[in-house]
Amino acid sequence: MKKNKIVVFAGTVVLLFTAGSVIFSCVRHGKSMSVNTGYDADGHVYSGAVFSRITKVIVADRHNRSVRKELPYGSWEYDRKTGRFTVTGERTARTVDPIFHIEGSPLEPRTFVLNGYAAGRGPAAVFFNGRQAVENRDYTLDPKTGTLVVCPSVQNADSYSIVWETADGMCSMGEMTESERDRYSELQAAWFADCERRDLQAQTEVPDLDFTGGTPVVRMRPVHVQEKQAMIDAVPVYAVKDRTKTSRRALLKETGIRSALPASVSTGSSTYSCVSTVLIDSSVRGERALSVEKTYSADGQDGTVTLCVALSGAPAKETAQWPVRTDRLAYAVPVTRQTAWNIVSGTDGTYRAGQSCTYTWEQDGTWYNIETEPEHTARTERFIQEAVRYAGR
Repeated sequence: MKKNKIVVFAGTVVLLFTAGSVIFSCVRHGKSMSVNTGYDADGHVYSGAVFSRITKVIVADRHNRSVRKELPYGSWEYDRKTGRFTVTGERTARTVDPIFHIEGSPLEPRTFVLNGYAAGRGPAAVFFNGRQAVENRDYTLDPKTGTLVVCPSVQNADSYSIVWETADGMCSMGEMTESERDRYSELQAAWFADCERRDLQAQTEVPDLDFTGGTPVVRMRPVHVQEKQAMIDAVPVYAVKDRTKTSRRALLKETGIRSALPASVSTGSSTYSCVSTVLIDSSVRGERALSVEKTYSADGQDGTVTLCVALSGAPAKETAQWPVRTDRLAYAVPVTRQTAWNIVSGTDGTYRAGQSCTYTWEQDGTWYNIETEPEHTARTERFIQEAVRYAGR
């Protein structure tokens, strides 16, 4: 399952896309509304929140906001039934990665289109004004079209978060103030945990690795009652809380974890930029544990490689179920690399055997952990060497 992204816009936190529309922000001011959106993987543009009337459209380049142009009326079309926006005329020759800023009036009652909504994969999670909304009391949702209409019982739908399943993964969108973002993270975390428990309860078999022929293959086997209950009891509640703008000192005060990582790491051939810093609030059986995650991304000849560095105050206690080998890397500080077999699940519900490499090390009381695929070990290890040098300064 792909991860959701969190983007911050001038006082409004907007939860965004994974596998459907690419909607960067949606802000409503009284009777007016504006949306920043872009092309999805299929080359379509959707507004998410539905307009009754569009008054202005500006196209800009995502990486160079000085490149912008207002599109004249008649050079675009808008379908209120689907929320789809289509440019019929020439947008601009200079725009490489376009963002469309759309202004107008919101459709009343407040209406959203959950593009790609797959009702058969599970219910949507809908939250208004910092609480979970109830279907058919607070909103209605057409399972065929994905059209969500807010009911009159909801006095104010300007603060919201909506999460839904598509055939390719999870999508989300929302609008909230800076002070509300942690509350919505906690609501979403509880909802995701409940969904996982329900899925486990309905499960009659689980994937397992069969090493009979040497190379492992995935076999499905019946799940035992005690085994299922243990998995249900162990479901964590992960509230992902954005701390991108938080200083190291404030993060240390909140978590007790020293975050000794730079904003970017250069490996010579690539430069990894830190795209987000989040606080993960994990609750298992009522226990509270904290870790900090920093996500770095770099582009190379083999595409974009993303590395998630988890920082914690104690080493992970879990060991690999199917270990292959363990190596000690003699860097500025000792780094342990463990290679293990795992089970990779596809978006189509299938499973296959795969491998992962997990790197762990300790530096100045902070434990670091990175998990990656074997084909990215060379780049990952160059990254770790530079990160270790920086933390040791």
